[in-house]
Amino acid sequence: MANASHILRLLQRLQAKPQMTNPDALQVLLDMIEAIEACPKSELTENLIIEATVPYLAPTIAAPVPISIELPVSSGTVTPPGQAQPEVSGAALTIILTIIRRLSNSSPTHIVFIPDNVTKTLASCWPLTSSALLLYARAIVATDDDNPRLARQVGSPGHAFITIVSLLQTYAHAESLRTLVQNTPTALYLVASIWKFEVNGQTEAHEFYLQLKELFPHGNPPSAATLLPLYLFTLPSPKLDAFLAIVDYSSGESAAAAMGHFNKSLKALHLDASDSAVIGTFQANLDNLIAFHSTSLQQSLLKKRSPILVVESLVWLTSKPFNSTTAGLVGTAIEHICVFLNNYLFSNGIWGLVLALEQGLGIGLFRACAWIDSLSPASPALEEYRRLAYTLPGPTTTTILA
Repeated sequence: MANASHILRLLQRLQAKPQMTNPDALQVLLDMIEAIEACPKSELTENLIIEATVPYLAPTIAAPVPISIELPVSSGTVTPPGQAQPEVSGAALTIILTIIRRLSNSSPTHIVFIPDNVTKTLASCWPLTSSALLLYARAIVATDDDNPRLARQVGSPGHAFITIVSLLQTYAHAESLRTLVQNTPTALYLVASIWKFEVNGQTEAHEFYLQLKELFPHGNPPSAATLLPLYLFTLPSPKLDAFLAIVDYSSGESAAAAMGHFNKSLKALHLDASDSAVIGTFQANLDNLIAFHSTSLQQSLLKKRSPILVVESLVWLTSKPFNSTTAGLVGTAIEHICVFLNNYLFSNGIWGLVLALEQGLGIGLFRACAWIDSLSPASPALEEYRRLAYTLPGPTTTTILA
């Protein structure tokens, strides 16, 4: 088992002047990750480790390396010697994430826990951390046929994506860190880029998708979709619309990504509408789709018949028997679906209702009774459900509300 003396030796190597070159630094950082995992919490000197790791987040290089916000397709070339290797940044980010996870695991509730002193240290090094995130994002699309990386290995496309998403999710648990991320344009661009890439980049980054399937064989891997309500939808409306206009590199790109994420979660729902994790992912993408309808993307989404897709989700969500374990999740999703359809079902006129009925709206609402009946009479969901049912043709309404 690693102890404080082993971590101290690694700290001395990280703090040595001049700093180590990339290959040596990478190995020491990887050794530090293992040491943190094995070290007893009482002997973990988290602030000292973070401070020693900071210089390696974005290593000093001889010539500036342009940092692209978009995720370009790699040509398979290896980073030239002396330049900042994404692996080094990735290892440094992993150290920060591992420390926070160890601190959280020792808390009574096991929720993400970042002590105030650690929060201050992380805030002070945020400029380098944000650069490291951008550098490590390159690994998501990187290919090196001569030196392939295992899915769990630092520097692999799968590890890069999961580390970036997980770190940004974690930072949102400390408001000061969340605000730093939100006030950094390049960090917001990165959030939007990996969110779009997640559903649009399959042909360009086949290895990335294969690794996610390997790491999460039963599906439901971490998703950049969870970052949108943390960092984008909390922006003031004018600022969010301006941001969306900037990151929409081609017309309708963000709307297509929103529909793509929702479609992806809907397909997972088709496979198993009784799994809590699957329902939770679906709920996140449903809420994102709803939120986007309050932005400049509304018309693009309606042209793509988003209400009909939401109707389809209601049909599939209610296709399984009532389950007390998932009843709360399903009930919340039904409520949000009803709110959305009450607002947008008639956006395409009466034909919107006709298409919705053809897609099974009546069946979905009828089957939803099992969850609606379990709600309190004062529940907002009940009112939204009744309001939607009353928009249907007379006989259908009578049957549902009987």
